Amino acid sequence: MIPAIQKEWLRFWKVSIQTVLAPVLTALLFLLVFGHTLRNRLEPYPGVDYTVFLVPGLAMMPVLQNSFANAMGLSSLSLWLIKTGYKLRHGQLSDN
Repeated sequence: MIPAIQKEWLRFWKVSIQTVLAPVLTALLFLLVFGHTLRNRLEPYPGVDYTVFLVPGLAMMPVLQNSFANAMGLSSLSLWLIKTGYKLRHGQLSDN
């Protein structure tokens, strides 16, 4: 069985476009569209430009999305562990 870290590392490289490139492009599109259209209309705090206000949220958005996606990627391993633990607890683990 491949260790979980190695398995996740291999999965990360298989979906690297989805993991890295797509969030960067999405954040840039949000920044261009919302930053350009709302820059002169909104001032979230006195003296703070809307684009400066928008950037930290756009930086955290892909981090949070990927953390939930990666947690879902481990669900099959977790199910296996739950079933094995249940069988060990109740003495139902057999070689067949």
